[in-house]
Amino acid sequence: MNQRDADFFRPKHRRVVAVIVCLLWAVFEWATGAHFWGLVATGITFYAYWSFFHTYEEQDSSSDSD
Repeated sequence: MNQRDADFFRPKHRRVVAVIVCLLWAVFEWATGAHFWGLVATGITFYAYWSFFHTYEEQDSSSDSD
């Protein structure tokens, strides 16, 4: 993830929305019987969740003002 992407996803609500959109996409694909795309979307959902909530390095806004 480059710095521009990291800046865009800094607010937590954007990360939450991105994961929810991926999850909805996965549910749609599984519900319509597209098993391959359902698997792809599920993988992307898990990757986004892992990237945005387990390995994402939050920066304090107070350290930016120094």
